[in-house]
Amino acid sequence: MWTPRWLAADGLAEARNAVAALRRDVLPLAKTLEARIGAHRRDHRTEVDFASRGEAATALEALTNAAKHAPGQPVELRLEFETEVVRLRVRNELPGGAGRLPGEAGFGLTGMGERLALAGGSLTSGRDGSCWWLTAEVRA
Repeated sequence: MWTPRWLAADGLAEARNAVAALRRDVLPLAKTLEARIGAHRRDHRTEVDFASRGEAATALEALTNAAKHAPGQPVELRLEFETEVVRLRVRNELPGGAGRLPGEAGFGLTGMGERLALAGGSLTSGRDGSCWWLTAEVRA
């Protein structure tokens, strides 16, 4: 459930991210994600299994969507850096195996897909049994 306190904290985190993006000493993406995942675990009491091979902003938005649409459910993130593509895979269980699917009441997936397309990338997503998955790819 989105509470005013959580929305304020999320807005503050977004402002901090914007300021950090303007700084020269920004941590590498994988380290930033590890720090944000730690905060996500604490703030949402959600277990997040994260692995990184090779660096992405879509991951943070995918985490936010998972918290919004499947609060408290486990999330898996896989960031893969290959020779010709950077790929982010996100998978989370839906509450009770169902729940409101991403995209049913907002434009999160549409916006992510549009931003990836501007960078020459693609976004695919869908339901797989009791889970929701998302794959974002950008060609190197």
